[in-house]
Amino acid sequence: MKQPSNVKHKVLLIGDSHAKICSTLLQNDLGRDYKVSSFVKPGAQMNEIIKTARVEVKSLNSDDLVVLWEGVNDISKNNVKEALKSIHESVNENKESKVLIINSPHRHDLSPLSCVNQEVLKFNR
Repeated sequence: MKQPSNVKHKVLLIGDSHAKICSTLLQNDLGRDYKVSSFVKPGAQMNEIIKTARVEVKSLNSDDLVVLWEGVNDISKNNVKEALKSIHESVNENKESKVLIINSPHRHDLSPLSCVNQEVLKFNR
């Protein structure tokens, strides 16, 4: 599909269900100079989402941005080490564009002292 000539930057949002509506909102906020697209897989772990988006990420250049918003599903399944490894590999593979990593959200349905929320804190550090 041919891009409009006024698109100056691409933004690729990669995430789980927390990122579901964000690409539409982000596109509305950024306007026509940006083309916002997303790979969102509710319930998926980070390595699966990143693998799905790998081809699109390789097409980006230094004017573009990759937003990684993942980790909650990995944290709740005690898969933090693999999730951090996936983030590290993704950043290392993507030397052409900018990468923004968004912290995993705190689980408000659980106590702040719950083991899941404690893992969220560790993961975000």
